[in-house]
This record gives sequence, C-alpha cells and structure tokens, in this order.
Amino acid sequence: MEKRNFTLNSPSSGKDFRLDGKVAIVTGGGSGIGQAIALRFAANGATVRIADVNRQQAEVTAKQITDAGKFSRNSLPKSVSRSWSTTQGFRI
Repeated sequence: MEKRNFTLNSPSSGKDFRLDGKVAIVTGGGSGIGQAIALRFAANGATVRIADVNRQQAEVTAKQITDAGKFSRNSLPKSVSRSWSTTQGFRI
C-alpha cells in the first residue's frame, strides 16, 4: 500500500481543519454530500464556489453559507463535463 504524507482528522477528534484563504469549488454543492462538503468547507474558512445543474438548490446552499457570514458564489455551469460551460462559470 502506498504511504501518504498527510493525515485526515475525523470530526470526532475535535480538531477542525482550516481552509482560510482558500477557494473551494464544490461540484454538486446544491444537495447531498456536495452540500455537506460546501457547508463544512465554508465553516472552516474557505470561500466556496458552488457548481450544480440544479440552480435553485445551489442558490439555497449559497444562501445558507452567506447567512452564516461566510462567502459563497454560485458559478452554476450547466455541466462540468463541458469545458466551455465550466470555464465560463468560473470566470471572475
């Protein structure tokens, strides 16, 4: 088995990972596991950009993040499998 140079702490260990100054792009961030990841990353200091084919759900997640005082932006490409759509969605 390949040896890794990093460890991940479980949420039950009491040690949160910090993502201050980082930008996280979460595909599928409008619901399910993607939403949970987006919320957790934002809570740990990341600026979150949500990509989801369901615009309404992505906006709900983004609102939850901004209501908590964190920064989120919906990029909303229709499909991350299309490079042009994805590139346009993340253009600043």
